[in-house]
Amino acid sequence: ESAYYVPHHLFDGFIQGFDGACNAIALAVLSGICMGERQPNLAAVSSRSSGSCSRSRSRSSASSTLEPNIEDSPGQEEHSDWQEKVRELAYRGFHLEQLLDFCAELGGQSSPMPDFNPWHSTTNDVVREAVIPLSRYEDGSGGVALATKWNWGEGLRAERLVTHTWSNTFIHLVAALVADADHADDDTSVTYEGFIPVLAEGRFEEVKQKLRPTG
Repeated sequence: ESAYYVPHHLFDGFIQGFDGACNAIALAVLSGICMGERQPNLAAVSSRSSGSCSRSRSRSSASSTLEPNIEDSPGQEEHSDWQEKVRELAYRGFHLEQLLDFCAELGGQSSPMPDFNPWHSTTNDVVREAVIPLSRYEDGSGGVALATKWNWGEGLRAERLVTHTWSNTFIHLVAALVADADHADDDTSVTYEGFIPVLAEGRFEEVKQKLRPTG
């Protein structure tokens, strides 16, 4: 699997500033900063090698980024806080199978988003109507990142970095991740466009079966 970074193309002037502010607020909400997130138990994290949806190209370079040398440097406490936050975000990975199960839940009878339409619902729609509500604690005291809940509070080192645009159709985003995970180099390989109708029609088990031989 390859690392991805898809930068946003923003408008100039006021629109650029407004969009940036909205994205910053949304990132704070999704990352759990605005929910008083409880820290996952990173001590229990074991080395995992496959299935995560965010991965850096080089483990050595990722390691040096996550654990910079801050000895005898000015503002050491500030750097330590930054390092802790980077590590926290790096361990919010999730398995592609978990995402596919979430998509199946969206289209199911007990969907957290009853008006979900795979052909039209955007990433913003799904985040606002499903991801954020599912990320909250039942007692209303705050919440955690949905990936943290999926992993039962344990950290999972991400192996892919996935970015997106809020206005894109959510199933298209999922199709991009699935296409990236499809390593078949023969006639069985399916393109991003080919996965869209399969996912929109709810054929998630079919997708899982196709991806399992590739790990």
